[in-house]
Amino acid sequence: MPWDLKEAVGIVVGLTGLAASAVATIRYFVKKEQIEGDLKRLQERYDELDTRHREILQAMGTIKLSGTAALLLKSEIETQLKLVMTALQAKASSVLVPLPGKTPTDLVFLAVLGPAAASIQRTTVPINKGISGFVFAHGQPYLALDVRNDKKFFQGVDRLSSYTTEDILSVPVIHGGVTVGVLQILNKTEGAFTQQDLQIAQRSADLLASNVAQFLADPNNFELLGFAPAERMREGTVLICDLTASSLLLDTLNFASAMSLMNAYLERSTDIVMHAGGTVDKYIGDGAMFRFNVPHEIPDSRRQALRAAVQMRDGFQKQKDAWTAAGIPVTPLFTRLGIATGPLREAIVGHPQFQSLTVVGEPVVLANNLCSGAPRDRNVILVTPETIRGLENEVQVKPVPQVLLKKIKGEQTSAYELVSL
Repeated sequence: MPWDLKEAVGIVVGLTGLAASAVATIRYFVKKEQIEGDLKRLQERYDELDTRHREILQAMGTIKLSGTAALLLKSEIETQLKLVMTALQAKASSVLVPLPGKTPTDLVFLAVLGPAAASIQRTTVPINKGISGFVFAHGQPYLALDVRNDKKFFQGVDRLSSYTTEDILSVPVIHGGVTVGVLQILNKTEGAFTQQDLQIAQRSADLLASNVAQFLADPNNFELLGFAPAERMREGTVLICDLTASSLLLDTLNFASAMSLMNAYLERSTDIVMHAGGTVDKYIGDGAMFRFNVPHEIPDSRRQALRAAVQMRDGFQKQKDAWTAAGIPVTPLFTRLGIATGPLREAIVGHPQFQSLTVVGEPVVLANNLCSGAPRDRNVILVTPETIRGLENEVQVKPVPQVLLKKIKGEQTSAYELVSL
């Protein structure tokens, strides 16, 4: 009997232990689920904040280019667009407007919401194609319940974004009797778009009209969308300079000393260009790109660019002589300059968070080719014939030998070395 009691006690104790273990296990899994739930919510919050952070950075990057007024207008339009998309239970929406010009040829996305927004926000849509082009041209609403069988549907945007459009509700945005844009609502979540939905979209377009018209009033606002106004093309001169054998400085000097010499060279060159009325476009390693007459018109821009180049070349030689006298090993260091003139257009390039305003056009390519293809064993300035045209009596030049021209990228047929003014 005593042994039976001991066994019973042992069984009770064992069961109690098992029960405690079971309770502990249950608590563990409950706690684990709570922790996983908390982690999931934290991850969602992190993703939300990260997205917002990127949006803020993008906004900050565009403020300096387009101004806060354009940014506020765009933000208000996006807010109104989000409201109408929610009201109509749609998966995507957009507002398209014409690019500035005497005769617009393309529509661009002023605002776009939905899964494909990031991939199409800088896309252009031919104004003579698609449902948006039809609505803009005719100023009439259009309802397509099955776009795949609709002849007016333009599939280019879907192909670019890998997004599938199923149905579209499209209405004109009219201000002062003039169509200024197109409001499009895509892919209703349940059922199909109705005539009542169409009336809601038209009222929403009326509310959008004033802000859209204000945005279009200033062509510079399109910089916010990644498009520079076409009217900015202008005759200009590009000057590109660099240092040869600058890597030797890093090999023979400590890093701080080498960078100090490079910055002294760039600082002096920049001062000369700015004094001549030029503009710093960008710094490229141990060199720089400058432009004259774009965007600010200056008298005798080609003459000013040539004079600046001569001063930069001669000024560098003085710098080099001073460095040599101080015992700094700069013997193999020389400066090369390439100058080209022609039509230039300002453009915004780069990632939205790191955009920069630059110029594009053939002179950029020619100046770069001349600079990079110039001799590396002396200070030299190479110019295109267009740069010295009409200034032949003011400049001393000599033709670049054909053997050197063949080594210069771009198959330049003629160029000159500028000796002096």
